Amino acid sequence: MRKLMQQADNGIEGVQLVQVPEPHAKAGEVRVAWLAGGVNPIDWKIASGSGPYSATARGLTYPIGFGSDFAGVIDEVGDGVHDFHLGDHVFGTRFTQGFGDYLVGTPEDLQLLPIPEGMSMELAGSLSTVAATAVAAIDDLGDIEGKTILIGGGAGGVGTIAVQYAAAKGARVIATGSRSSADYLRTLGAEPVTYGEGLTERVREILGGGSLDAASDLANTDVINAALELGVPSQRITLIAALEYPQGTIRTGAARARSDARSDIAQRIARGEIHVPIELSVPLDDFRTAIDRSMAGHTHGKIVVVP
Repeated sequence: MRKLMQQADNGIEGVQLVQVPEPHAKAGEVRVAWLAGGVNPIDWKIASGSGPYSATARGLTYPIGFGSDFAGVIDEVGDGVHDFHLGDHVFGTRFTQGFGDYLVGTPEDLQLLPIPEGMSMELAGSLSTVAATAVAAIDDLGDIEGKTILIGGGAGGVGTIAVQYAAAKGARVIATGSRSSADYLRTLGAEPVTYGEGLTERVREILGGGSLDAASDLANTDVINAALELGVPSQRITLIAALEYPQGTIRTGAARARSDARSDIAQRIARGEIHVPIELSVPLDDFRTAIDRSMAGHTHGKIVVVP
C-alpha cells in the first residue's frame, strides 16, 4: 500500500510516497480505508525538522508518517470491537499516522467518530485538529456572550471555525486577515481588520469608544500585543502558535479541548450552522502541492489530500 513517510530527520523534502506492507486489523482494532486527509501547519512543521515543533523535540522516532487527520470507511473489524462496524463512514486523527491507503488502530487510538449525514468525506477528513483547536481557543477565553473579542488569523483553517463558533456563543467578533480576506471574514460573521503595523489603532477605531474584552491569536503575536495595549487582561488572551508570549496569557490547542469538541463542530457543520470551505483538494501522488500551499499561508478554509 502507499503511505506518506519520512524516513529520517532530513527536512520537508524527505517526505516521500512509499510502498509499505498492507496492515490488517487485529483484536480490538479496526482498519479504515483512507479517503481524505487534511493538511495542518503542524504536519509540515514536524517534517521540517527544526525548533520545538520538530519530531525529535516531540519525542518521535523515525520513520514517521506525514499527516494526522483522516476520514474513510471501515473495511475490517477485529474481535472485541462493538461500537464500529464494517462500512461505517468515520473520521479521526492519529498524530503522524500518515496519509496512505489504510490506517489500523483501536477506535480510541484513532479517535474515531461517525461522519454526520450529509458531510463530505473531504471535509470530515480535514476536521479533527482544526475543530478541537478552535473550540479550545474560544472556550479558554471564558464567558464571551455579549462580549467583543479579537481573533487573529480568522481566515485560516482554525480561524474559520473559531470565528463562527465565537459568534454562535454570542460574541461580537473582530478578526484579522489580509485585505483580500475582508469579504470572506464578513461571510463568517466577523468584522474584518487588516493585520500588521498599526493594528491596535485600527481595532480601536472599529471599537468606536467601546472596550475589547478578550482575544485569541491563532497566527503569531500581533493580536496578543494589540489586545494588551487595548487593556485586555492577559488571562483573557489565548494563543496557539506563538513560541514566546507574555506571562499570564493562555497557550491552548487541540489537547485542551473538551471531549465533545470535534463532535460538536461536526454536528454544527452538518446542520449548516458553521461552514468550512475546501480551498484545495489534490490526489495523494501530488501531495507536495498541498504541502506547498499550506506552507504559503493565507488560505481560506482547508487543504485536503485524497487517494
